[in-house]
Amino acid sequence: MHGNDEILTLSLQGIGCVKITKAGSEDSSRKGNVESRSYLEKKLVFCFGSYVAAHLLLPFGEENILSSSDLKQAQGIATRMVIQCGWGPDDSPTIYHHRTAATTLSMGNNHEYEIAAKVGKMYDLAYDKAKKMLQNNRRVLERIVEELLEFDVLTGKVCAS
Repeated sequence: MHGNDEILTLSLQGIGCVKITKAGSEDSSRKGNVESRSYLEKKLVFCFGSYVAAHLLLPFGEENILSSSDLKQAQGIATRMVIQCGWGPDDSPTIYHHRTAATTLSMGNNHEYEIAAKVGKMYDLAYDKAKKMLQNNRRVLERIVEELLEFDVLTGKVCAS
């Protein structure tokens, strides 16, 4: 572990997340991908938190407009995982595009549909995991909402109780 790395740990029942920020480097060409598959999968799940929580807690028909940017970010992460890293639901090691490549090869319609299906599957798996996690922690989620509505701030007590 480098001294420049910052580690933050969060945990709810069913998932733990460690966020490792990239260490600064004077030579930007030497910066590698320090985001592991596990990190990106957890980040993808967290993108659905607001969206799923709104569906669980808001009255039927009310939308959470704040989650739209998170859903776009989730789509981008899933796409990057499949195309640039080869991390699809089937654990295929194939990388379809590198971020420093000058051009992209055309793969044909069938192959592009296959890739889109893999991206969609990663997206759906993350949504399902977020939904399950929040359903399993619904009491905690409702308690947090009550605390925020009453006091506009969370204290350590609400998270401990």
